[in-house]
Amino acid sequence: NAYGIWLNRVTDNTTIGGTLITDGNVIADNTSYGIFLANSSNIQIINNTISDNGDDGVSISGEGSALGSVNNSIIENSIFNNTKLGINLRAGADPLEYGITHNDPDDSDTTADPDRDGPNNLQNYPILIKADYIDPNLSIFGKFRSEPNKHYRLDFYSNTETDTNGFGEGETHIGTVNASTDSSGVFDFSLDSNNIDFSIAGLTHEYFAATATECVAFGCASLLSTSEFGLSTNVDNIV
Repeated sequence: NAYGIWLNRVTDNTTIGGTLITDGNVIADNTSYGIFLANSSNIQIINNTISDNGDDGVSISGEGSALGSVNNSIIENSIFNNTKLGINLRAGADPLEYGITHNDPDDSDTTADPDRDGPNNLQNYPILIKADYIDPNLSIFGKFRSEPNKHYRLDFYSNTETDTNGFGEGETHIGTVNASTDSSGVFDFSLDSNNIDFSIAGLTHEYFAATATECVAFGCASLLSTSEFGLSTNVDNIV
């Protein structure tokens, strides 16, 4: 198949996968995208395996809320070994712009210029600064910068390798942290075995990446838009 799943102008709270691991789909070995959302909103993609596709694992297009490409959450999937990005928020009409969407300081790239609205509001991703492994514990340090005084869900993944562009995918989900940004839009984090479970993956997974999903309110019972995967970091110290 060219696409594993293709949704066009769907806005009816569709779920691809489900809350149980057994609800998930295997979306693999397609010549193009694993999942392609075109001008669609309120889609939840959860507990699927999305791998070995000829383009992005998950690709979302559509210029922001006017055409409906917002509030698509992508959590707890196994996304790996796709030819291009694990998650691609495709901003702009030029195919050359379909690559990595880099963070902006206060995540205002869609609100400051309506002509630059992008899918999932071009949500910023977390930055992982360092990862240490001291048997049997893993620690991950990083910073998340987005809109001030808002609530987010940060999801962390381990990988056996990273993409050649230095950005990660999400082979194994190892933990989730709820984050509330301060008045400057910043949330610093230091994670350990209380937040992440490295035993799920094991020592062959030396690379880590994360996504951020905006939440409706504190506690993140209801989710909005998920970011792309951020820059990958590898284990800096193994003892």
